[in-house]
Parts: sequence; structure tokens; C-alpha cells
Amino acid sequence: MKQLFLALFCITSVAAQQPATVYPLTRVTCEYDWYEQQAKAWRSEIDSGITDRTAWINWFRANRYAAMANHEKWSLQLGSFFLKQEELVQLAAVRIPETFEYYFLKAYHEKTVTDEGRISLKKALQLRPADPVLLPDLLVMYQYENDSVAFSEACRRWYDSNEMPQEFMMNAYNNLVSLEPNSILLVTGDNDTFPYWLLQQVKKIRPDVLVLNVSLAVYENYRNRIFANEGIPALVFDKDSNIHLSDIFQHLVRFATHRPLYVSLFAASEIYEPYKDKMYFVGLAYKYSNKPFDNMLVLRNNVENLYLLDFLKESFYTTYAQSSIDRLKSGYFMVFMKLYENFQAKNDKVNAGKYKNRARELALQVKKEEWVQYLDK
Repeated sequence: MKQLFLALFCITSVAAQQPATVYPLTRVTCEYDWYEQQAKAWRSEIDSGITDRTAWINWFRANRYAAMANHEKWSLQLGSFFLKQEELVQLAAVRIPETFEYYFLKAYHEKTVTDEGRISLKKALQLRPADPVLLPDLLVMYQYENDSVAFSEACRRWYDSNEMPQEFMMNAYNNLVSLEPNSILLVTGDNDTFPYWLLQQVKKIRPDVLVLNVSLAVYENYRNRIFANEGIPALVFDKDSNIHLSDIFQHLVRFATHRPLYVSLFAASEIYEPYKDKMYFVGLAYKYSNKPFDNMLVLRNNVENLYLLDFLKESFYTTYAQSSIDRLKSGYFMVFMKLYENFQAKNDKVNAGKYKNRARELALQVKKEEWVQYLDK
């Protein structure tokens, strides 16, 4: 059975210094020390001759996530259980050549938006076509290659696997159904992208909305193919590395005036920073508008008539991804707080009290004591 509590999972594994599954950051996030211990444990398993090659994936992730958690500490310990990513892949080429695990790591290192990365990913796919670990990268590759049939099939496989936490799906549903027709929604992270694609492809929910991952749109070939399909002029730079996320937003403001433009609440704020005075909070997204409008009226309608919110009250299953789910739920705190403050300003004590209580209940559920203290002042 998967671990019931993330904290217990991480603490227990550190104390015992035993190898444990290192899940993707999109599902579980632990502290640097935990990743350090796992890098040591999995390197030891590999050097001891373990036959289960998934050890390499666990070691790779522990190594990468430790560097992300504290790059300075990680860099000071390079040389044994911590290696630079390219060095770890080179070692895998020697120790486990032409295996699924090797090609998977190689594809991750090379990135699936490059020719080399896609070649490696396709080799991994040939060796193990049904392995679900490939699904996130496959969706990105098929999007980049404009292979709509393979993209739809991969979305169906992921949806049918039930791996995607239901809370991510509900959040994506809530955002999609609350957007205006033919909107463009800008997103960044995996958990803010894949659930939308699954709902659009499998459940046919709001396929009129263009869900554009801005991190993927920094690549010219992908970006300008999407723009061409939507009747938007190309955005060209000397190098992809010269583009900023806000450049894409600015381009859409200028040339996609025929479509409502939104940025996900969970996306990077740098996307719309130059236009922050024209961004209006409407719940799970900010809407760009050149003219002021009553966004609190829109927000209230979204919450009271469109959003599915039962998942914020209670959950009847356990999951190793609870930490990621709690981060997602935390976004709804702002939703309730905005309504509370709006009703409080209008001296509507009944509705102000209702949304203050909902904000407080959510803060308790996701264990944000500082939020509770703020509300209890």
C-alpha cells in the first residue's frame, strides 16, 4: 500500500536510510536531506548489483530533486552518490546500455522538445510501450510533434489508469467551465496542464478553450504552429533562450484580441507582470481586461454556481500525492478570502461570515496555522 502520510513517509525513510520510491515532484515533495539519503541508498543498491533497473530512475530523481532543493549543498557533495545529470546518464550508458531505463533517463536529460530527446523517448517506448512512467513525456512529445491521434490515445491511457489524482481533475474542470467561450488559458506546471488536456481529450469538456503551456511555448516551432492554427501572427526571436514568458503574454494581448485571455491562478506571475494592473481575479484564473469590470460578481457566480467544491470538504481515499493535493487546495483559500473581504466591505455579515468560515476550514485542512491565526485576529 502506498504511504498514507507524506511526512511519515519522508521521516521514516531518512531514519532508516533504506531505499524508497522517489516519486515525481508533481506528486510528492520531500526535503533535501531525504533526497540525499535516497541518493546514497540507491547508489549503494546499484553498486551492490541490484537487478531491478528502476533503481536507476530512483537514483536519478533523488539526485535531480536534491539539486533543486538546495543546489549549493548538492554541488558541495558531487562525486559519489551525487553526480551531474549528464554524468549519471553517461554512467547508465555503460552499466545499463540499450535498456528502457537508460533511454528514459536519456530522454529526460535531453528534453523531449529536442530531436535527440524524442529519439530516446521513442526507443524507450518501443521497449515498454505500456509503461505509465512515459505518459507525461509522451503528451509533451505528441503536442510538440502535432500528432493529434497519438496525443488523444495517450490522454485516454492516462485517464483510464486512474493515476491522476481526482482533485487535480476537479480543479481543471472548475477552471475550464468558468471561462468564457473560445478563451485562451495560459498555464505553466505539469499539474496545471495535464489534467486540462485529459478532460478536453477524454471527456470533451470545453475543447473550445486553448490551454497553452507557456513553458512549452518558448520553443518557436511549437509556439508558432499553435499561433498559426489560431490565426495569430508568429512570434520570432533570434534564439528561444532570448524569450521571456511575458513576451508570449504581450504578443497575445496585441494579436489575440478576438479571444478572452486568462492566466491560471497556479501559473507563474511573471507571465503577466507588465500587465498586472489589468489582471482581474475571477477564481482559479486571472482575466486580462483593458476595461474594468465587476470581477467579484464573476467570482461569486463561479464559486456558487459552477465550481465543484465537495473535494475541499472531505476525502475518502489516501494517496501518496497528498502534499501536492494540499498545495492545490491552498489556492482556494484566496478564492474564499476575496469573497470574505468583498462582503465584509459591503457590511454583508452573513456572506462575509460564510466565506470566512470556509477559508478557515480550508486552512485547518491543509495545516496552514498562520492563515488560521490571521483569520482569528
